[in-house]
Amino acid sequence: MNTHLKPISATLGVLAIAAILVLTGAVDQVSIITNPFVVISVLVSVALSAASVLRNDPGWYRTRLPIIVVVTSVSVLVLALVLHQTRTITDQYPVTFLLWVEWGVLAIAIAPFGVRGCTAWRIPIQVLAAVIVPFTAFTLINTHYAYWPTVGDLRGAPMTDQSAGLPPLSSTPPGKAKKNAGAANPDHGTLAEVDIPSTNSGFVHRQTYTYVPPAFSSAPIGSLPVIIMFSGTPGNSNGWVRAGQAAKTADEYAKNHKGLGPIIIFPDENGSATADTECLDGPAGNADTYLTVDLPAFVKDKLGFDLTPDQTALVGFSEGGTCTITLALRHPNFSHRIVNLGGAITPSLTPQSETLNGLFGGDQAAMDAANSFTLLAANDYPDLIAWFATGSSPKNLVNVQNKGVAAFRDARATVYDEVVPGIHNWEFASSQFARILPDLAKTIGLP
Repeated sequence: MNTHLKPISATLGVLAIAAILVLTGAVDQVSIITNPFVVISVLVSVALSAASVLRNDPGWYRTRLPIIVVVTSVSVLVLALVLHQTRTITDQYPVTFLLWVEWGVLAIAIAPFGVRGCTAWRIPIQVLAAVIVPFTAFTLINTHYAYWPTVGDLRGAPMTDQSAGLPPLSSTPPGKAKKNAGAANPDHGTLAEVDIPSTNSGFVHRQTYTYVPPAFSSAPIGSLPVIIMFSGTPGNSNGWVRAGQAAKTADEYAKNHKGLGPIIIFPDENGSATADTECLDGPAGNADTYLTVDLPAFVKDKLGFDLTPDQTALVGFSEGGTCTITLALRHPNFSHRIVNLGGAITPSLTPQSETLNGLFGGDQAAMDAANSFTLLAANDYPDLIAWFATGSSPKNLVNVQNKGVAAFRDARATVYDEVVPGIHNWEFASSQFARILPDLAKTIGLP
């Protein structure tokens, strides 16, 4: 075999094996946000990057490599500017993200120059660098947000409890004693992909999920409370299912309560990965009507009962946390239990100057009417129980929470608040939901 073909064949073989392991699900449970995966990935990528730029050619270092670095750096900066100006990405992110993206783009840009007239061993290095370094850059960003915890989450593999549809409704009529409820296998509920029709709102939405506990088919109809969870933006409506591991947390609760647990609905409050409705009716769609009219109609049709405010809780992360406040204050009879994890107190966009037009279509009166602090100052909410939690970083979220907690207490709501070590990511959201769920469950009618 040609000396150039041997290393190329070996490289393709390694990549093929890796692809087979991923596509067959053999490595679905491998975490890609924790050590040792991240450390090994970084070390391998650093070694490949160093090897890919090594040349016995002074002209490479004087001219070609500097030009490639400048061109890729400018391209990354222009891309970041475009994404910000078009409001595709508005959240603040660490400057290191730009460095990581540049690292990945640079590895791809160098590859064509490295395989021309080079020795046989350099070809696989360039190919591997062009594949592994960008993936490592992605991994470092993903580690910050913890959005795809495992290989399976990244490739969209079926999740634990996932089923083609919801189990049958209970044959036990409403009002029967809960002691009749239970489940033969209390360890696992059912997670089904569903569509919540936008019959009244016309809201353009994505498919989402509903979780029901193991005792769903045996507990009296309407006896199990409902938790509605909002994932925030940017992201998919399945953020709480995958990154937040809400179904897994609910399973743990049900396992310790004879299969009883909350029904959890994960509606799509934004309509797309980058949209931000703040759960209002506005230029981005009638999200408020979708959630307060269409969603209850879905519950009545598919689950067999009407939502009640004392048995309905709203839980949200980031913008999803803001949604819990927006809906509870504007619709006092929708829910009396909210959990705001790192969300703003009142509806707003980033930058703040975009809020009036982006959320309210330039209607100042509508913006004033939706202001949470105005609502809290004008009304009392003695039936409302609210949990607030945020990470210790960034500090501005701690200040936002403190102001919100004070306003809610002034409005006679019952408030629990905590600042925990950590940052504003899905690991924080997941751990806080698991911590709060037992207390939340007591207030909505579970053991």
